[in-house]
Amino acid sequence: MNIGEQISKLRKSEGMSQDDFAEMLHVSRQTVSNWENGKSYPDLEMIISISDHFGISVDELLKSDHLAVKNIDSEKKKKNKYLVLLIIVLVLGSMTAFGAYLKYQDSMAVDFTMEKEATYQGKETESLSMDVAEGYFSVPADEKN
Repeated sequence: MNIGEQISKLRKSEGMSQDDFAEMLHVSRQTVSNWENGKSYPDLEMIISISDHFGISVDELLKSDHLAVKNIDSEKKKKNKYLVLLIIVLVLGSMTAFGAYLKYQDSMAVDFTMEKEATYQGKETESLSMDVAEGYFSVPADEKN
């Protein structure tokens, strides 16, 4: 007996319609019909809910339906693959965004050279300000101190 037949048998033993059963599990009647006809399988959480409601073990519910167990395992593996793929996409996207940020910062940098090479020592480096390129930069007259 497959899981769909098992669900149908258990549901009917309690006198529940597919609508009642679907409402209890918060799924559509079509979903219950698909389970019972073998078109789809309930996920693991739903199987646990069904086993809890009918007071049987998950093992009893799945025991004779090896195909359902394989499908549930397959679905779980697919979800794990999608999760890994999502993480990879997020990491690559973050790296791309960070690279673009660094490229932007680099493009905004100002490069300049000084023709006069001077070394500042002693008292000159202790002051809060010093003229390191006097005469190399022009400052409008109204901004001079």
